[in-house]
Amino acid sequence: MDRAGRQPGADILRSGGDVDRDEDRLVHEPFALAWLDPSGKCRWEVSIRDGLARTTLDLEDLGFRWTLNLGPSTAMRYRATFTRRTWDEVGELCVDRGGEWTRVLEMSLERLR
Repeated sequence: MDRAGRQPGADILRSGGDVDRDEDRLVHEPFALAWLDPSGKCRWEVSIRDGLARTTLDLEDLGFRWTLNLGPSTAMRYRATFTRRTWDEVGELCVDRGGEWTRVLEMSLERLR
């Protein structure tokens, strides 16, 4: 994570892209920007397939969580937790307007240095 500042501030999160193995082409390059708005709420802008999405970033003791509304009845929610050496993230999809959530992403990253 590259830190750009605190007040008003922004932290820039960036990781490598996902590659389509059959076509050997880049299909998604994650990028996110977090900042405090004038009211003190943490805001989150993240790249998605069709462009950028903005939402509130809810800070927790060991990480953060956010939800993206993807349509009239569809949403994705994510929770990321951190230690000094790890980043664990879970993503869940709901297609029935807040009913059942299905885990569709589970990622664990470990810092090598």
